[in-house]
Amino acid sequence: MVRININFGSKTFYTLIAILSITILSVFVYAYKTGASPSIMGHSAEELEVTIGGNTYTLQQAITNNLIGAASTSKRIFVTSAKFQGNLKSFTTASDGLTAADRLCMDYARFGGLVGNWKALITTMNENARDRMNYDWDRIVNLHGETVAVKGGCGSGTATTVPSFVNAWSPWGTEMIGGTPTNLCGAVKYDEKGVVIPSGEYAWTGTQYDGVRGPGYVAANQCNDWTWAGTSAYIVLQGDPNSNTRNWIDGNAGGCEDSAHLYCLEA
Repeated sequence: MVRININFGSKTFYTLIAILSITILSVFVYAYKTGASPSIMGHSAEELEVTIGGNTYTLQQAITNNLIGAASTSKRIFVTSAKFQGNLKSFTTASDGLTAADRLCMDYARFGGLVGNWKALITTMNENARDRMNYDWDRIVNLHGETVAVKGGCGSGTATTVPSFVNAWSPWGTEMIGGTPTNLCGAVKYDEKGVVIPSGEYAWTGTQYDGVRGPGYVAANQCNDWTWAGTSAYIVLQGDPNSNTRNWIDGNAGGCEDSAHLYCLEA
């Protein structure tokens, strides 16, 4: 195993070594992005290691997760491969349902080899999904790199362009077409390993198209804020991961005893 350590906190004495390391690393990045073999002296990107911010990754992980090179303005989203009943709290040691949902997203991100921080895209009685998002990006992509949402809209602004849902959710405004709920540019669709979620399966959201708790579902208490899975006449909103219409967030509803996936967004 070849190890390249990049320590941005090193003193001036190590500057020359750092420059040399970065130069070698750039060769690998260039080779990767141009389709050439990202190897040197017989070592592949999976064999080489880099240390960034005190954490060690293979070079391939650093490239895949945008940890090197220019700062990325994209964030990723996936659907957990596993399904859970409405009592999300019961699947972790967390003290509440929302924390449990975030922990599940982190666990499944790691299971899929994804680094970074991840949050569940769900609503509780006191916090809306749209308020759980950081709007410090220009684009959201799924795990196949396909565009899911874009700041300002999906297309060129023509009459047929469907604006991205983030325009209705974020401080950027409430752009819509004729009052029609905003859509995605493309479906979320894939789990943490890049496998398509089967048709007819859904993700818990508790959220309507505009990013807030649906007014018709107040009595359900969002499965008692995701801590209850008992049988009930009440239903909670779910989304269809394979849809790019408003159904992606509120296209279905299920009882808390049902099982559904989670949407996980890179924080």
